[in-house]
Formats: sequence, structure tokens, C-alpha cells
Amino acid sequence: MIDYIKRFGLPITAFIAGYALAVFSQGMVPVWISALLPGGAVLLSIGAFKRPKPKPTPIDVSPQSQPEVLPPSGRRTGIPAVDQAVERRLREEASARREQERRQAQAAAASAAQQPASPPKPAAEPDEMWDPVHEYISVIEELIISEGQKNALDDEIVEKTLSLLSRIARLIPQLKELNDSKINHNIQRLVFKDLNGAINPFLKLSGEAKRKNRRLLLDGIKDINSRLSLYVETIEHRDLIELQSRIDLIQQRYRTSD
Repeated sequence: MIDYIKRFGLPITAFIAGYALAVFSQGMVPVWISALLPGGAVLLSIGAFKRPKPKPTPIDVSPQSQPEVLPPSGRRTGIPAVDQAVERRLREEASARREQERRQAQAAAASAAQQPASPPKPAAEPDEMWDPVHEYISVIEELIISEGQKNALDDEIVEKTLSLLSRIARLIPQLKELNDSKINHNIQRLVFKDLNGAINPFLKLSGEAKRKNRRLLLDGIKDINSRLSLYVETIEHRDLIELQSRIDLIQQRYRTSD
């Protein structure tokens, strides 16, 4: 009942007042105006005392209140706040990369400064005695292999010649260590005079002449190989004598200490 009075009491009162005013004003104003007075009073009462609706509180959408939503790969979105955040992030990442590269360069420079520079390796001194022998052996090996591939030399000549050259090359380190001038002279003469004197004239022959005289070259290679064996035996004999003398010294030393 109370809610009914609160809701309709004022409009009813306004209607009664408007009706009374219409009756009182008859003859003074037109009839149609008098007829509108009760309804107008009701409408005025409703509009005057209608409760205003509360206005919604605006939501703060400023850039400070929103988290930074960064697009992938730093692409622009058209939103100023987001684009500014993207540019700021890219600047920070670039600055961090430059700082990291600078520190790595400083660390590498410090590490290089702490390590002592290794001295350059001395170049091998030229050996006037044996370097020409090595060069001659290499040239003859290439020449024999090339002639064999062209079928200008048969397999037996190629095999025995390369075997002789390889044997001489293996003997050179021992000759350097022995350093016997007489043996060194004999080996050089065997290579440059005997071996060269057998191979070069044979290579100049025609194909038919090579086939007819191949035995001459094989016999020459065999004789050179035999002479080389004598030099090897001489070297081995000297090595054996040196070994025996050292063993004797060792035995004498230990026997004396005992």
C-alpha cells in the first residue's frame, strides 16, 4: 500500500489539482486548454520527480593503465601507444645486443693479450747435398708413371724402377745421420750418373726399340740395386759396430758400479 501511494500519489494529486484548475478557468481560457490541464499536471509531476539514473563511471583507457601488447616481429599496429612500446622494446634489445657484443670483444681481446705469441717456426735450411737428389727422384717417378700409363713402358720396368727410387729415398735419412763423405759421394754418383745414364737414353727410344732393348734397362736397374745393397750393408755394418761399442760401454759402467 505504501509503495502504491509512493508511486501514484503524486500523479493523482496533480490530476485533481489540474482538474480543479480547469473548472476554475472555464470561461477564461478556451475549452480545449482547460481539457488539457489535468493531463499536463500529471505529466509535469512525473517528469519533475522522476529519479535520475546514475551515470556509468568512465573506464580509464589511457596507455598507462593498459599493459603493453606487442605485436610479433615489431610490426606497427596503427595504435600509437602500442607502436611506441614496440619501438622502445626494439631500441632496448638493440642496445642490449651491442653491449653484449662489446663485452665479448673485450673478453676476446683480453684473452688474446694474455696468451704469449708463439714464435714462428724456423724454415728448414736447404740441403745442398740431398735436395737435388730428392728433386731428381720425384721427377723420374712422375716420368716413369706417365710413360707407364701411356703404355710406353711395360709393367716390369715401371715396377722395378719405382722400387729402386723408393729405396734410395728411404736411405737418404740414414746417410744424413751417418754423414760419411765417401758414401755420400758414391750415392750421388749412383743416382746422377748410373741411374740417369740408364733411364734417359732408354726413354728416348721408339716403341719398337724399347721392346727390343728392355732387358738392357732391367739389367742396369739390377746392377744399380746391387750396388745400393752394398752401401746399405756398409751402413748397417757401421751401425752394428756402433751398437756393439755402446753396449760394451754400458756393460763396463754397470760392472764397475757393482
